[in-house]
Order: sequence, then structure tokens, then C-alpha cells
Amino acid sequence: MKFVLIACLGSLALAQQEPALQGPGPFIRDLTADTLRDFPDLCFSSTNFRLHLENQSWSLFPFCGRADCVKKGDNFVERVHDCGPQPKNAENCTISNLAELQRNDTILEYPACCPKYTCPEGVTLQYPTQNEIQGEIEKQNQAALQAAKEAATAREAAQPETLAGPQQPDQGPGPFVRELPSDMLRDFPDLCFSSTNFRLYLENQSWSLFPFCGRAECIKKGGNFFERVHDCGPQPKNGADCTISNLAELQRNDTILEYPACCPKYTCPEGITLQYPTEKEIQAEIEKQTQTALQAAKEAAAARESAGSA
Repeated sequence: MKFVLIACLGSLALAQQEPALQGPGPFIRDLTADTLRDFPDLCFSSTNFRLHLENQSWSLFPFCGRADCVKKGDNFVERVHDCGPQPKNAENCTISNLAELQRNDTILEYPACCPKYTCPEGVTLQYPTQNEIQGEIEKQNQAALQAAKEAATAREAAQPETLAGPQQPDQGPGPFVRELPSDMLRDFPDLCFSSTNFRLYLENQSWSLFPFCGRAECIKKGGNFFERVHDCGPQPKNGADCTISNLAELQRNDTILEYPACCPKYTCPEGITLQYPTEKEIQAEIEKQTQTALQAAKEAAAARESAGSA
């Protein structure tokens, strides 16, 4: 969603670069990088929904620009290179590379995608001041945030998602509920970002965690947002002695079961009580899986860069 909404901000990035006859030159700025809760050592790109290693760069297509993942101290920043703001007085000038920019059979990378202005003798292009640029960015940020909120509200109204009735397993620890710091995107500070479906959610809205069995809610506590996760809980340690009574239903390919209907229901022989991991064991497993996922993301980012440079 965000890559559509950011089109507003992209309108600031149309000036010129290197061999242009007139222009302010390359426009470079550092922004707080988007990072995801489970991948703290990587920059998250909301234009292509990919994770990037420190010092990696990526295209901002469909906008004209490039971003770098840069670490400053303990924090990551997204260093954006683009064409800069539009000139105020370009009505008497022409874009000399317009035909090239309008071609549909090729994608121009930055800086080739920047317009080059040719102006009549005596005309010097005038550009917005830093204060004017900042004012326009703030204005468009607010417009994009409002549009995101309206889209989230409209989506919920058009497709209201409802929880199925309570369905407890024959044995089990009951519903497993925990609160995690919510993923947030830089330009949408009042919304929770779901990394399972790449959508933004208002406070108190909820969403399915499909393809996993669970549901999350966007919760605000004090000045911070949290993702309240409901799922089936950890697997039992001694489940091999029992059967999953709803296994056939869980294995069907013609339907998607929502939480909690997608949770397994265990039926055990008389005398067997399911044993579950302790809180300490659960936390250790979560940390292990988080590190595995982080390492896999780093390897994927490195492999992608290697393939792109080959």
C-alpha cells in the first residue's frame, strides 16, 4: 500500500542531474530507515518490500531515485538520492529528454530518469527553498497518512473480518496471547504495519496472520503501538502419543481456516496429559527461530546483490 501512497512524495523528486543544462544538482537526504521488529540489522524497503544489508542500495522505482542502507552509530538511515524538487518557473522551458522518459519499452534507472531542462536565453530555473521543500513534504506526509487511514477504514468496512466461535482443543494450553512491539513505517507513525500482508492498520483493527494460524490486533499503550498476537500456542512435547482429531479438516486445500479453527485439536489415550514447553523454553525457541530467520534474510539479501552484479 505504502508504495502507492508515497507517490505524493515522489512529486518532489523531479528536477535534473549531471548533464542537465540547468538544475540544482543531485538531491541527497538521510531519512530514518524503516526496520522490522524481527530483522533489526536490515533496512526494509517499502517500495519493493525487501530487506537490505548495510551499504546495499536499491532502486526506488516506480519513482526516479536510489536509496542506500547506511548505519550511523547504532541506528540505520535510508540515504535517498533523487532528482530534487520541481523548478518553480519551468513553464517557458522544455524537457530535452522527454521522449526518452516517455518510452514504455525500457526502465531508466537513476539518474538517467531525471528530466533535463533547456530554457530560453536569460531564463534561470528557480527552485524551492529548504523551508518550502520541508513544508511541502510535511503537507504531503499528512495527506498520505490520512489516505492510509481512510483506506484501512474502507477495507475493514468492505470486507469485515470476524473471528470464528471459540474452538478449544480437547487438550491444550488454551489461546496463546502475547504482545510484541508493532512494526511501524516512517511515514505512517499512527498505523501498525503487518509484515505478513504488507498492509497498514488503524488502532484496534485486526488481521489474519495467514499463512500462519493466528490473528493480530493493533493496540496502543501510552504513546506506543503493539501487535497483540493470538495463536495456537506451542506444540506439545508428547503429542506423538495422541491424534489430531481435526487433521482431515486442516489438510483440506479447498478452504482457508481462520483462527482459531485452524488450530489442531488433540485426542489422547486415557491417562495421557499433554505437556507443553515452559515459558523459558518458549522464549529460547523464539530467539532461536528469530536468529535463523534473520540469518536467512541476510543471506537472501547478499545473494540478490551478487546475482544483480553478475
